[in-house]
Amino acid sequence: ADMLSEPPDAVPPGVVGTLLDEKADLKDILATLLDLARKGALRIKELEGGDFRYELLDRQKATMESEKLLLEEFFGSGDVRNLSQLKEKFYTAIPKLQNALTVVQPLTYKSHCRPAPLSI
Repeated sequence: ADMLSEPPDAVPPGVVGTLLDEKADLKDILATLLDLARKGALRIKELEGGDFRYELLDRQKATMESEKLLLEEFFGSGDVRNLSQLKEKFYTAIPKLQNALTVVQPLTYKSHCRPAPLSI
């Protein structure tokens, strides 16, 4: 089997994960973050001691509202965040991000599944 370097179409991985199990959870938010890195919106670097540095490169690479919200909540008005800086802070954004991913789910069902699986 061939390995794909991108999702098979324009549906981001976080949305696909939400579609698969019908809920948006932390792994879908993380999939969205990693997809934004793949698109060139941010760079992730592992630091000594197990910390990670996230550097915002291009906010314009975030095209979906859920992606824009993730960058806004993750970086705020800054361009660089370490994972250690987000402890005890980022968790407050998780419900908003889950909601943003869940909102696109019905639209994605309609455009990719006929009839929608939940209506069978």
